[in-house]
Amino acid sequence: MKKREKPLSPRKIAEYCQVNFKTVLRWISDGQLKAHQLPGGSNRVIRKDLINFLTEFKMPVPDDLVNSLCKIMIIDDEPNVAEVMRDALMEAGYDYEICTDSFEAGMRIVTAHPRLILLDLNMPNVDGYEIVKKVKETSETDDIKILVVSGHITDEGRKRLEDSGVDGMLDKPFDTETLISAIERTLDE
Repeated sequence: MKKREKPLSPRKIAEYCQVNFKTVLRWISDGQLKAHQLPGGSNRVIRKDLINFLTEFKMPVPDDLVNSLCKIMIIDDEPNVAEVMRDALMEAGYDYEICTDSFEAGMRIVTAHPRLILLDLNMPNVDGYEIVKKVKETSETDDIKILVVSGHITDEGRKRLEDSGVDGMLDKPFDTETLISAIERTLDE
């Protein structure tokens, strides 16, 4: 099950945005900033809703606000599939990065250090099996979870992936609900 993040109070949002507390309450009452009301009447805002609000109104998004989200790296050379995964991640409130080739991914994995990689096996140059091997055998990256998302997983391939330490597998094609469920299951393990 997905762990619930602690919602933000209007005072905390005012600190992030460097505005008066009453300004935040006005954004909420005007319906500009999505919030829910507690039984006592106080408002709370989910982090992703604040980020969406700041982005929509072209306000700066503080780094620590974004960095608190779970970073997921999509490694897939099919732009349409990467976009579907990106849209699902955005909707679910995850931070993401897309790499469309294995060379770029190899460099970014170390510097971005995502919590989870969504990996297509059928990549040009270096295939997904090699990426799994490098991630899981390198001490700086061996804690990164890998969810293989591919339409090319044979029985032999499944065994090979399990032996190499892959944390989950999902067959293409998939629907976004199945993708998010697989991500949550993989992150919770």
